[in-house]
Amino acid sequence: MHIRQVRADDFDEILKINAESSPHVAGLEAEDLRQLTTLASIALVATDSASVVGYVLAFLSSDVYEGEEFQSFLARSDEPFLYIDQVATCAMARGANIASQMYAWLQQRSHELGIFTLCCGVNLRPANPVSMRFHRKLGFESIGGLETSDGLLVALLRKKTLPSGSRAITKADELEVVRLPDLLAEQTGQPGGGVRCGSRRIGTGPEFPCSIRAEQGYRESITPRHRLQCGAETPDRRVSGPSVINARICRSSQRSPTFGELRMKSLVAIISAVILTVFATPLLAAEIPFNQAQYDSMIAADKPVAVVFHADWCPTCRAQAPLLKELSQTAEFKGLTLFVANFDTEKNLRKSLGVTRQSTVVVFKGGKESARSTGDTQQASLAGLLRHAIS
Repeated sequence: MHIRQVRADDFDEILKINAESSPHVAGLEAEDLRQLTTLASIALVATDSASVVGYVLAFLSSDVYEGEEFQSFLARSDEPFLYIDQVATCAMARGANIASQMYAWLQQRSHELGIFTLCCGVNLRPANPVSMRFHRKLGFESIGGLETSDGLLVALLRKKTLPSGSRAITKADELEVVRLPDLLAEQTGQPGGGVRCGSRRIGTGPEFPCSIRAEQGYRESITPRHRLQCGAETPDRRVSGPSVINARICRSSQRSPTFGELRMKSLVAIISAVILTVFATPLLAAEIPFNQAQYDSMIAADKPVAVVFHADWCPTCRAQAPLLKELSQTAEFKGLTLFVANFDTEKNLRKSLGVTRQSTVVVFKGGKESARSTGDTQQASLAGLLRHAIS
């Protein structure tokens, strides 16, 4: 079995599987499917040697999607998640673990994105006991129910996942904080600094860094030398909020590192991050990494501009990169500025331009959008798209 991105020529087979799976997945028409595959961050099919045997549509919590279940999870969650909107397999392939393999793929992908929560809905009315048993076996737990506008009763299921090689924090763990105090103060927004972890307060005085013992209130997971999410001090004295400090599991007998050691570790981490960024992401030869101020200035000056939303995990983006690179080196497009925006991090830009899929190219002429495309890996049509900025 092979898992790959959905293509337009898969639609007939997907619609057939969708019809076979009714009423346990929402029925789709061709236009519904087209819109969903445009909106969803993840749209995949499972194939055997001859045909499509399953499909999955999933959304990141940062996506723009009006689905009732998705919106319910957004209202209930204070952390990133991956929402599985539809997953179905053809009748002939059921029992072949295809759904399990697609879920394993989704979990691995979510970990690559730094997301450790999966969400989905399973019908209670009409009942879908097979799906409920499947999700329970995978470790999903109910966090509530939802009665939809079309009369369905849906169980909202969530699964907290752990990165490979990690485990949950327990009260017996001692955590060594290794972030410098000025950075910690900057993240908490408190000049005096300090966050509350469990029932212990971490200060930012000369004794910092220090070791603290994990107590009630920790909800995240860490690996040795991984991240621990811990929030600013709140009136009810609980751990909450977005502040992030670096931590590692250690023994109480271990000494805390000196500030010199910390600075060296920070320098090594920065250099490593730069190296990984340079060599892991297929950059375009004439690209300009997206910069908001520079982008705003060029749009205001009515300069020809194109923005490509790139994700290094996206095979379509990797196919686009050499094509756009070659085009950017031609005399025809020498006056065009091509910004490369990170699809995963440039969320404000995505929202402002209404971009929901990686591999989207948006072209501007005279300060206004003149054309866009998504998923195009043909050099001739990409060249035609870019010409909308200069012709």
